[in-house]
Amino acid sequence: MGQRSINKIIGIVREEMDKIGQEFYLPPCYPRTVEQSGRWTGMGDNMFRLKDRKGADLCLGMTTKRS
Repeated sequence: MGQRSINKIIGIVREEMDKIGQEFYLPPCYPRTVEQSGRWTGMGDNMFRLKDRKGADLCLGMTTKRS
């Protein structure tokens, strides 16, 4: 029931955004564990990094998979 409600809300928002042509996708936010792949240091200044309110290192995903 909760998932159906979320899907309905998403549908309403998508419909309204389509009317004004403004729908866009935001990249996911990842914890510093991406460091294991070498991206944390390998991407240099090209990777957007931030800290959450608890001080944990985060970054915006460089690539996303769209379905």
